[in-house]
Amino acid sequence: MVGQKSMEKESNKFHEGAEKSSLDKASSQIKGKIGEYQFIGELLRRNLDVYLPIADIRGIDCVVRSVTGNFIEIQVKTRVTHGAGKEIFEVKEFKPRDNFFFACKREEWKKFWIFPSKVFWKWSKFRERYGTRRLILNLKKRQMFKSCEDNFQQLEELAKL
Repeated sequence: MVGQKSMEKESNKFHEGAEKSSLDKASSQIKGKIGEYQFIGELLRRNLDVYLPIADIRGIDCVVRSVTGNFIEIQVKTRVTHGAGKEIFEVKEFKPRDNFFFACKREEWKKFWIFPSKVFWKWSKFRERYGTRRLILNLKKRQMFKSCEDNFQQLEELAKL
């Protein structure tokens, strides 16, 4: 019996290690999807009506329907690269609007940073060569945007309108 428990422990360690290594090897696209579903899960936990597009069209990852039938569009950006200076969130150029948000998260951050598109647009830098906007969420910027940290309340409030 003792030998069997020892073998089970070793087997569990092997499987845990295999799971971790396969997740570590997962493509950034898969890890990005994990971030999207974490965000969507939080929206659902808050009893919001969430809809997912069949295809990634115009960068919209999910839509929240308000009680009056209006829609809030959300693009989730997850960074999976580790190390300093990897707080870069880049999106295709867009037209800012009141019902469009960005949710940004690094893999090791416990919280999302939820930006109205007008705020993201104002504080991001346009990269003409690539047709993208880039926002660097280093520690200084995260301090500056503390009100956006895990601010699901703004989405909940909009969903009531």
